[in-house]
Amino acid sequence: MTVFFSIFSGVLIAVMILFNGQLGVAWGNYHATVFVHLSGLFVITLVLLFKRISLKNTLRAAPWQSYLGGFIGILGVVGNNLSFAALGVSITLALGLLGQTAAALLVDSFGLLGAKKIPFDGRRLVGAALIAAGAVAMMLF
Repeated sequence: MTVFFSIFSGVLIAVMILFNGQLGVAWGNYHATVFVHLSGLFVITLVLLFKRISLKNTLRAAPWQSYLGGFIGILGVVGNNLSFAALGVSITLALGLLGQTAAALLVDSFGLLGAKKIPFDGRRLVGAALIAAGAVAMMLF
C-alpha cells in the first residue's frame, strides 16, 4: 500500500507542477506562491475543523528542523514555477527527482537532521545513476 501512495504522490506532484506553473506564468511566481500556500492553509484548516483535531501541545511534538518544511516548500514551489516556464513539466520533474534523490542519499547515508542512518550501497548508486541518465536523456532528446 505504501508503494501505491508513493506513486500516487508522484502523480500529484506532476499535476501540481503543471497547475502551479500555469498560475506562475499568469500571475507571476511570487503572487502564485502566496495563493498556492494560502489555498493550502484554507483547505487544511477546514480538514482540522471538520475532524475536530486540536493543535494543542503540537509544537512540542517535533524536532526543531521539522518546522522548516513550510519554508522549503515555498522555495520548492518558486523553483518549480521558474523551471516550468522554461522546461515544462517532465524535465522540471525529472531534474527535481534527481535533486531529491541526491539529497535523500546524503540524508540516509549520514543520518543527517535526525534521520535513521541507512548505509550507502551499490544498489543506491545504480538507482541514482539511472535517474541521472533519464534526466539527461530527457534534456538532450
